[in-house]
Amino acid sequence: MNKTYKLLSLIVLLTTCTSTIVNTAIAETPPGDIIFGDIIYEGKGAEKGLPSSHFPHWKHRIRYRCYVCHEKIFKMQRGANKMSMQQFKDGQFCGECHNGKEAYKIGFDTCNRCHNKTAATRPKP
Repeated sequence: MNKTYKLLSLIVLLTTCTSTIVNTAIAETPPGDIIFGDIIYEGKGAEKGLPSSHFPHWKHRIRYRCYVCHEKIFKMQRGANKMSMQQFKDGQFCGECHNGKEAYKIGFDTCNRCHNKTAATRPKP
Protein backbone atom coordinates (compact mmCIF):
# COMPACT_ATOMS: atom_id res chain seq x y z
CA MET A 1 0.00 0.00 0.00
CA ASN A 2 1.21 3.44 -0.76
CA LYS A 3 1.25 6.27 1.80
CA THR A 4 -1.64 8.17 0.18
CA TYR A 5 -3.93 5.13 0.31
CA LYS A 6 -3.02 4.49 3.97
CA LEU A 7 -3.67 8.13 4.87
CA LEU A 8 -7.04 8.14 3.10
CA SER A 9 -8.01 4.88 4.80
CA LEU A 10 -7.12 6.33 8.19
CA ILE A 11 -9.14 9.49 7.52
CA VAL A 12 -12.19 7.45 6.47
CA LEU A 13 -11.87 5.24 9.55
CA LEU A 14 -11.55 8.18 11.96
CA THR A 15 -14.45 10.05 10.33
CA THR A 16 -16.68 6.99 10.52
CA CYS A 17 -15.80 6.31 14.17
CA THR A 18 -16.30 9.95 15.20
CA SER A 19 -19.61 10.17 13.36
CA THR A 20 -20.86 6.96 14.96
CA ILE A 21 -19.90 8.11 18.46
CA VAL A 22 -21.54 11.53 18.04
CA ASN A 23 -24.71 10.12 16.45
CA THR A 24 -25.06 7.49 19.17
CA ALA A 25 -24.60 10.07 21.93
CA ILE A 26 -27.21 12.37 20.39
CA ALA A 27 -29.68 9.57 19.67
CA GLU A 28 -29.42 8.34 23.26
CA THR A 29 -29.93 11.76 24.83
CA PRO A 30 -32.82 11.39 27.31
CA PRO A 31 -36.07 13.23 26.49
CA GLY A 32 -35.92 16.78 27.74
CA ASP A 33 -32.14 17.10 27.65
CA ILE A 34 -31.30 20.13 25.59
CA ILE A 35 -28.30 20.17 23.31
CA PHE A 36 -27.04 22.80 20.87
CA GLY A 37 -29.39 23.29 17.95
CA ASP A 38 -32.53 22.23 19.81
CA ILE A 39 -35.52 24.56 19.79
CA ILE A 40 -37.83 25.56 22.66
CA TYR A 41 -41.33 26.66 21.61
CA GLU A 42 -43.22 28.79 24.08
CA GLY A 43 -46.73 28.59 22.75
CA LYS A 44 -50.26 28.89 24.06
CA GLY A 45 -49.77 25.74 26.13
CA ALA A 46 -47.99 27.81 28.76
CA GLU A 47 -51.26 29.66 29.38
CA LYS A 48 -52.86 26.29 30.17
CA GLY A 49 -50.06 25.21 32.52
CA LEU A 50 -48.17 23.05 29.99
CA PRO A 51 -44.39 23.27 29.97
CA SER A 52 -42.83 24.71 26.82
CA SER A 53 -42.30 22.21 24.03
CA HIS A 54 -38.82 21.03 23.12
CA PHE A 55 -37.85 20.12 19.57
CA PRO A 56 -34.71 17.95 19.57
CA HIS A 57 -33.30 19.21 16.27
CA TRP A 58 -30.20 17.00 16.16
CA LYS A 59 -32.14 13.81 16.91
CA HIS A 60 -34.06 14.54 13.72
CA ARG A 61 -31.05 15.82 11.78
CA ILE A 62 -29.04 12.62 12.19
CA ARG A 63 -31.87 10.70 10.51
CA TYR A 64 -32.97 13.15 7.80
CA ARG A 65 -31.43 15.70 5.47
CA CYS A 66 -32.41 19.36 5.95
CA TYR A 67 -34.51 19.50 2.78
CA VAL A 68 -36.93 16.88 4.13
CA CYS A 69 -38.40 19.53 6.45
CA HIS A 70 -37.05 22.85 5.15
CA GLU A 71 -38.61 24.73 3.25
CA LYS A 72 -41.36 22.22 2.43
CA ILE A 73 -42.75 21.96 5.98
CA PHE A 74 -40.92 24.61 8.03
CA LYS A 75 -39.55 28.02 7.12
CA MET A 76 -35.96 28.42 8.26
CA GLN A 77 -36.54 31.54 10.29
CA ARG A 78 -37.13 31.71 14.02
CA GLY A 79 -40.75 32.63 14.74
CA ALA A 80 -41.91 32.27 11.12
CA ASN A 81 -43.87 29.05 11.71
CA LYS A 82 -47.08 29.77 13.59
CA MET A 83 -48.13 26.33 14.76
CA SER A 84 -50.85 24.82 16.90
CA MET A 85 -51.64 21.38 18.27
CA GLN A 86 -54.72 21.26 16.05
CA GLN A 87 -52.50 21.75 12.98
CA PHE A 88 -50.26 18.91 14.16
CA LYS A 89 -53.26 16.64 14.60
CA ASP A 90 -54.45 17.66 11.11
CA GLY A 91 -51.14 16.44 9.66
CA GLN A 92 -49.39 19.78 9.29
CA PHE A 93 -45.94 20.76 10.56
CA CYS A 94 -44.77 18.06 13.05
CA GLY A 95 -47.91 16.07 12.30
CA GLU A 96 -46.70 15.40 8.77
CA CYS A 97 -44.38 12.70 10.16
CA HIS A 98 -45.78 12.23 13.67
CA ASN A 99 -48.84 10.42 12.38
CA GLY A 100 -48.42 6.96 13.87
CA LYS A 101 -46.82 5.62 10.69
CA GLU A 102 -43.55 7.49 10.19
CA ALA A 103 -43.17 8.37 13.88
CA TYR A 104 -45.22 8.23 17.07
CA LYS A 105 -48.65 9.83 16.77
CA ILE A 106 -49.26 13.16 18.48
CA GLY A 107 -51.87 12.72 21.17
CA PHE A 108 -52.69 12.95 24.84
CA ASP A 109 -50.57 9.90 25.68
CA THR A 110 -47.45 11.41 24.07
CA CYS A 111 -47.64 14.98 25.49
CA ASN A 112 -44.51 14.62 27.61
CA ARG A 113 -42.41 13.64 24.60
CA CYS A 114 -42.33 17.35 23.69
CA HIS A 115 -43.81 19.18 26.68
CA ASN A 116 -41.51 18.44 29.57
CA LYS A 117 -40.37 20.40 32.60
CA THR A 118 -36.68 19.92 31.86
CA ALA A 119 -37.05 21.81 28.59
CA ALA A 120 -39.21 24.47 30.17
CA THR A 121 -36.66 25.27 32.87
CA ARG A 122 -33.60 25.44 30.64
CA PRO A 123 -32.49 28.60 28.83
CA LYS A 124 -33.02 28.66 25.08
CA PRO A 125 -29.95 27.32 23.24
